Amino acid sequence: MRCIKCRRPANVEVRRHRSAFCAGCYPGWFRDQVERAVSHDRMFTRDQKVLVAISGGKDSLALWHALLKLGYQADGMYIRLGIADYSRRSQAKSEAFAEKHGLTLHEVDLEGDAGFKVPDLAQERDGKPCASCGTVKRYHFNKLAADLGYPVVATGHNLDDEAATLFGNVVHWQTDYLGRQGPVLESTHPKLVRKVKPLYRLAERDTAAYAVIERIDYILEECPMAKGAKSLEYKDLLNRLEESQPGAKHRFLVGFLKQGRQAVKRPLRMTLRKVAALYDVHGNLPALEAVLAEVEREEPDLVLFGGDLAAGWYPVEVLDRVRALPNARFVSGNCEREMILFFDGRRQGRYELTTDAARKLSRADRDFLAGFEPTVELEIEGLGAVLFCHATPRSDETILTPLTPDDEVEAELAGAPRTVVYGHIHVQGDRRVGSQRLVNAGSVGLAYGDTAACWALLGPDVQLRRTQYDLERAVPELAAAPGWVGARKWAEGRRQPPSAEEVIEQFESQRKHKV
Repeated sequence: MRCIKCRRPANVEVRRHRSAFCAGCYPGWFRDQVERAVSHDRMFTRDQKVLVAISGGKDSLALWHALLKLGYQADGMYIRLGIADYSRRSQAKSEAFAEKHGLTLHEVDLEGDAGFKVPDLAQERDGKPCASCGTVKRYHFNKLAADLGYPVVATGHNLDDEAATLFGNVVHWQTDYLGRQGPVLESTHPKLVRKVKPLYRLAERDTAAYAVIERIDYILEECPMAKGAKSLEYKDLLNRLEESQPGAKHRFLVGFLKQGRQAVKRPLRMTLRKVAALYDVHGNLPALEAVLAEVEREEPDLVLFGGDLAAGWYPVEVLDRVRALPNARFVSGNCEREMILFFDGRRQGRYELTTDAARKLSRADRDFLAGFEPTVELEIEGLGAVLFCHATPRSDETILTPLTPDDEVEAELAGAPRTVVYGHIHVQGDRRVGSQRLVNAGSVGLAYGDTAACWALLGPDVQLRRTQYDLERAVPELAAAPGWVGARKWAEGRRQPPSAEEVIEQFESQRKHKV
């Protein structure tokens, strides 16, 4: 077997390309593949500073090395995850690489900065911490990049990683994840930087060969916390397929990116048949369970949670429940914002409702809330474009009531689609203002003027729905919720909530005085 470039004896075989390279030519081929990915997918330019997520493993260090050889401005970031000896050795490998090449390596100490280590996530969730660990890492990589002005974060995800992720998403038909999977995740908010994966066409063996030839010292073993993870099982299955069909992983991933991803995206970008809008759950788990049982019978394409989801009786249990839904999206409310600020120590908290709930959250819960969207716009059969927001398209706490003058409502809805769905005031309603329709989905957990759990079903028209649940069972359960001083008072209030008229007048008074 000879090198396809210089015809000398080959050291590295790339079976999927029917190619082989000697040790002298291989690094150039590897870097060409990285350059092609960066250029083809328009990941970044040489004028932009890139933050590379460093783990101490072969992929991240090989990526950092290749980007520097190619002339890109690349700094590194390492997170101390607190995984005993594994973290100490991976940190040492990362620091040694940076020192050897005279590079900048930013470091985040998870325990020192956030008060926990990754093994704590396994203890809290009684299972594998991989998903929570990934969420935590993405949050900190993004935060540091945004704080320090890096427009792009580059990770070392390789062909094997991406093919295994794709396989898992297909096996479980995670259509939302399939629609977003790709080598570039664009920024959708000023505080969210672009995420890119320059190694997505290069296999794990490719990066290992590059690291050996370029004498990159990296940590050899897998993270001990990942033992038994499904992703490793998927990799093993795909590796066996690759042995008998060289190039299978590459064809699987690249074929999906070229053709399959658009097919998966299309239904969400085009018209949805039904959308269930659930607003203001406020940690009321019994009410949520009753509504979800009814929602399941309707078989909607999407369940849209409209904010103020967890602040209330059972915040952690509610978050665990909605995270398990296969077809959900989440809009952020004023309570999510307050809980995050309190959790981060940036605000003492204005309401016991949010502060007591925030005290129960883990870091993974906090980061999940931080990923909620300000607004969501969907195309729904019979309604056209529909905007979902918590209070208004511009604010998560501005008050709009049925008594708010038309001209003020029109000013708040300016530029929004013909139909806008909101919550915030916990009173269902359906109002037309000029050419626009303003729908309040009501509150699942704390409806005013109603003892039922209120929500909305959209498509082909708007249905304001009420779901009765067993208050005789639910009220004692809510009253016994630990860690919220108002649990009993608010639970008893479910038996005889204030009237809608009384609440609307109070909210309208607040709006006028901007309280």
